[in-house]
Amino acid sequence: MLPETKAMVWPRIYILPTIFAIASCYQIIFIDYPYGHDWIFELVRLNEYYDSIKSGQILPYWSNNLYFGFGSPIFIYYAPLYNIVSSVVIVIGSSLKTSAVISLILFMMIAAIGMAGLLWESNKNNTKPEILMACRIGAIAYVLSPYLLSNLLIRNASAELAALCLAPYPFWGLVMLYNNKKKGIIFLAIGTALSILSHNLTALTITALLLTGSIILFLYYRDLGKLYYSIFSIITGIAITTWFWLPALYLKSEVRIHEMTAGKFAFENNFLSLADMIGFDQFYSFGFFPIVVLILSLLTLIISKPRSKLTFYIFTCSMLFLFLQSDISYILWNNLIFLELFQFPWRMMGPFSFCMAVLLGICLSRIKLKPYITEFIFVLFIIINCFPVFQKYEPIPENISNNISKTITSEEILLKGLPATVLDEYLPNNSDISILNQTKPGALFLSSQFKNYKPISIENGYIHIEVDTEQDMIILPTYWYFPVWKVLINNIEQPINISKWGTLEIALPTGKLDLKLILNQPDIRITGVIISGISLLIFCFIFFRIIRNTSSQSFL
Repeated sequence: MLPETKAMVWPRIYILPTIFAIASCYQIIFIDYPYGHDWIFELVRLNEYYDSIKSGQILPYWSNNLYFGFGSPIFIYYAPLYNIVSSVVIVIGSSLKTSAVISLILFMMIAAIGMAGLLWESNKNNTKPEILMACRIGAIAYVLSPYLLSNLLIRNASAELAALCLAPYPFWGLVMLYNNKKKGIIFLAIGTALSILSHNLTALTITALLLTGSIILFLYYRDLGKLYYSIFSIITGIAITTWFWLPALYLKSEVRIHEMTAGKFAFENNFLSLADMIGFDQFYSFGFFPIVVLILSLLTLIISKPRSKLTFYIFTCSMLFLFLQSDISYILWNNLIFLELFQFPWRMMGPFSFCMAVLLGICLSRIKLKPYITEFIFVLFIIINCFPVFQKYEPIPENISNNISKTITSEEILLKGLPATVLDEYLPNNSDISILNQTKPGALFLSSQFKNYKPISIENGYIHIEVDTEQDMIILPTYWYFPVWKVLINNIEQPINISKWGTLEIALPTGKLDLKLILNQPDIRITGVIISGISLLIFCFIFFRIIRNTSSQSFL
């Protein structure tokens, strides 16, 4: 019998998990978009992101229509990948709601393929039936894990879902490096970058796991060469996304991020008991199946010889993620940098679900069981465990769904002040929202007496008018002050001040004036783009040097 090639094995690994990934989206495909916690915020954000691209923002940073047209720098801070993918689908020809659904389906399929590939690589591409079975079961367990499905069907947490769906890929690259495969550098670097662009908080967790995983896999075996390459890849992934995270951190103090960690959103008010985690009462509850996986993992660690360092590491991480959801972890939440921004300890259910799928796949590959019977039993238990999530799904009411193309548009967002977030965490600090009730949506200026101007060009992010003033005066454009605006008077840049309401305040001299108000990328974003570009070039240069100088038999 001829040995099986990868092309022959791939269908046996990837097709079944992909089918289950698509099946998990059955309700959003054949019924409607989920009427979950954040449904309107998701669609408003997507509309505004696409609108920003249409208005000329190549890398969006400012929403033109939020807060009745006063705008918001939301896209400096909000991870863009889900909105980028959905915007591409809109460009192809889909409606707002359909593009949101298509993107969710694509990410779920990506999750199935990524987890199956990671588990197969963990078994060094072994083609034994029991190994392929373990890969399929692990991937199915991931796409049908209650927390991923809750993000899909109940929470409308599309950005977090995207990050979790992409999570297997950087780890796939890490295991490739361990298996002497040079392309692991690309998987690890690009996977880290995509994680950062998907969801800020999940990216922090994934990056921490990658760094500690590199140390566990390579430093323990004193394989310093691979450790250097893995750290280099992770740092590269971070560096090529500098255009996103550098402005978000640098300008963090300019907006009301503190609202995310106050009151009912503070972590200390959201710890879980074990009863909250187990069962199906809450949208974040994991059911009962993970208990089976943890017991199976523990038995594997005790019985199997030699003991797998990777299994022990993932098992330890899974226990850590459970620990972090309990109030006994308060000291960590109160002292570790950025941890409080997670708001809800139950967010750790995402990485926990990832660990459960990896553990299940690895453990089953180390136990000699009859493939088809075992696969049927485990998949049946996985389906039973996730079924309550499907029961909690609610579609958007028909009267709302039929009118989304009319009610969630740029014009409606501006006129009705539709929100993009639960709180005002991306509102500039000095903004006084009481002024919104005193201003007609779409008006150019707050100054009611300022009417003596001739419009030349008025577009999103660009206002060009001619003004004839009889005396020096102050005008107040209806935009929040933020370091993205530039004003030119007679083509000479002038300073912009902050009004008492937090809007732009511009001093006009006497005479006939040519006034331009222009929206620009913040300087720190431009700096980040340059760093990202240079980092990408350096990565490509070093990677091709590695490829050229490395023999096909050995990585180092």
